[in-house]
Amino acid sequence: LYNGDVEAADGIPAAVTALKDAMRAADGVLLVTPEYNNGVPGVFKNAVDWASRPASDIGSIFGGKPVAIMGASLGGFGTILSQNHWLPVIRTLGMQPWFEGRLLVSRASGLFDSDGNLTDDETRKRLLVGGLAIGAVFANGRGGDAGLGQAVCHDRRAAIGQRLVVEAAQLARRGGIADRFNIRDRPVPERPDTVA
Repeated sequence: LYNGDVEAADGIPAAVTALKDAMRAADGVLLVTPEYNNGVPGVFKNAVDWASRPASDIGSIFGGKPVAIMGASLGGFGTILSQNHWLPVIRTLGMQPWFEGRLLVSRASGLFDSDGNLTDDETRKRLLVGGLAIGAVFANGRGGDAGLGQAVCHDRRAAIGQRLVVEAAQLARRGGIADRFNIRDRPVPERPDTVA
């Protein structure tokens, strides 16, 4: 857990440095969040808190970075409250949030098979369309077919949903898809071709 005394005595841990490097190099950040007790999971928020240290790094890690939020929950609200709790955090960090829709999955336990594969076609379609939109925003101005690689996922269901969105974002980079789905282009800072 983040501790200012530990930071002062020992500096930034290697795992945090690796996370910051991945985020700095990314075109955008996809926060794939579960929802615990109607809010942001503490461990996930802690990772963002560590990544914002020292405060002088906030601009290079988060400033102007496109960010989208998605999540899956067992309950009926599909992480809407957790996603809302992220909004003041991403505002404080100076990120550029994607507000074109909500990527959330309610009652997720009934949508996955025993191997963790998403079996609900309607949910898959929503995540793919959302991923196309996010990918177009993240890739705006870059062109080409570069891969979207690195991701940090909190649990298995989140990883599956994130994988669908990344696949859709890769499709968006191939051109023409954003126009088919009527996705607006937005200027984004120049970044290498990864998603954290």
